[in-house]
Amino acid sequence: MKTAYQKNNFIIVPSKGVLRGKKSYIQVVYMWLCVYADSDTGECYPSISKLTKDTALSKSSVIRAIKDLEELKLVSKVNRFKGNEKTTNLYTVYTLSLDVASVSVTQPPSVSVTPPSVSVTQPPSVSVTPPSVSVTHRTQPLNSTNYINSTSITITSFIKDFIEYFNLKANTNFRVTKQKEDKIKTRLKTFTYAEIRTATDNMLADPFYLGKNDRNWRASPDFLIKSDDQIERFLNHHFMDKSKKPEEAFDVVLPGEFLN
Repeated sequence: MKTAYQKNNFIIVPSKGVLRGKKSYIQVVYMWLCVYADSDTGECYPSISKLTKDTALSKSSVIRAIKDLEELKLVSKVNRFKGNEKTTNLYTVYTLSLDVASVSVTQPPSVSVTPPSVSVTQPPSVSVTPPSVSVTHRTQPLNSTNYINSTSITITSFIKDFIEYFNLKANTNFRVTKQKEDKIKTRLKTFTYAEIRTATDNMLADPFYLGKNDRNWRASPDFLIKSDDQIERFLNHHFMDKSKKPEEAFDVVLPGEFLN
């Protein structure tokens, strides 16, 4: 069920019955997809970075919002490729009235109309993980902008370099463990290398997390990478309440208890 979303200089945002009460980040991403949607087909293909800039949300929040909209049957997503290179996703915006919210909406076929130079080679259910490109070993330090933005970094080398970088910044001696590997791999499903590095820098820039507190408590890599919400906090400088004991705010490692 498609509709025309533009009227003069205004954008019509449909499906208000289905969206009522949903989290604000879901509503604002849906609104901006309506802004870009074609009046006849409901199709658009803004990049994640474009939606991040439009909505003033973090990249992870935009990605979560799109997943939620797919579950609500308000938006469908198709991966697009130009040759072997992944380009922006193709989104189709739907509108559902409140009384048909439970009716499933058939996903568009993978041969949806795309610009002439783009061919769709993946079905909607197939996701492509960016860090799958094979690499050579890094020649630049982890805090190098060229290194962080490189597409030739393996997850394995990033995990090793992340722990080395943390030890260098925090003057600690943590080692790579299976538990740390699993947590970092999980975080990389939501965040980029650069975002994890930025969260690390933001946290370790505060002396509180380096032991300058009344318990001499120091943050560990496990403390930072324990959850997506934890990375999000330090990306946005939302640090924990320092009036509480560290173990009351988050999981901590006290002096002498480094997880080697």
